[in-house]
Amino acid sequence: VFAVQGFVHGLDAGQTLWREAAPAQALVVHRPRRGGLALTHHKGRKVSEQNRTDGRHAVVAYTRSFELDAARRDLTINAMSMDFNGTVYDYFGGKADLEANRVRFVGDADARVKEDYLRILRYFRFMARFGNIDKCLDDVKEICTKWNLDGLKGISVERYWLEMQKLVISPYADAVLDCMYYHGVLKTLGLNMRRVTTANTSPIGALSTMVDETNIDDFLSTWKLSSDETKQLRWLVDTWYKHYDWQNMLVDGIPRQWVMDKAAIIGFDMMSRQRIKNW
Repeated sequence: VFAVQGFVHGLDAGQTLWREAAPAQALVVHRPRRGGLALTHHKGRKVSEQNRTDGRHAVVAYTRSFELDAARRDLTINAMSMDFNGTVYDYFGGKADLEANRVRFVGDADARVKEDYLRILRYFRFMARFGNIDKCLDDVKEICTKWNLDGLKGISVERYWLEMQKLVISPYADAVLDCMYYHGVLKTLGLNMRRVTTANTSPIGALSTMVDETNIDDFLSTWKLSSDETKQLRWLVDTWYKHYDWQNMLVDGIPRQWVMDKAAIIGFDMMSRQRIKNW
């Protein structure tokens, strides 16, 4: 049995373990978000070698080689695996990259992105987690070509949002969002340059710093957020320049998270935000 991806480098819950077997017998161990391990049989685990792709979906062939499986992964830190004895199998230097807080593609960065254009956002998401942006700029320039950004436009907005929700609440989100703006990624997603820091906001609060009254209608028609997310984003944008009285807002029935997002955007300190949380 091997542990792979986030299970090894400890960043993302929900990754998998499996024993070396044909796909029909592969035993998968899911790591729940709230701890513990859940065992399940999984007939279609892609312990695989990638054959071809259209930029969104890969056609794969099954293999018993974990090295070949690692070779089709996006990032070196996601290509590591570990057995139950704690031995780490690192074919592409992921451990060194992890120690250096460096995000690096397996093999050629442009080729990896062309296999799945969503990897552009995944790359930036891990940058926002690790920082050390200067070490990533060569790969950023290589993957943010017009061709690749046009390919990103073909990815479903639901997949955008899954990546962006994690990115915008990461420790280095502001610096990475600035990098994404200067390399044309935010424009591709229908977003503006952030107006203020995204620190201490919810994902929707962070989005509101990159959307304004001039583009919110186009943005919402494209991104198709949930009803609650749409209401929250519209409220934050509509009240951007209005007087902020958090007590009256709460009395008027404005959801507490919306009010706390507004406080973070305005720049309330931690103690002030805590007062709103406890009021």
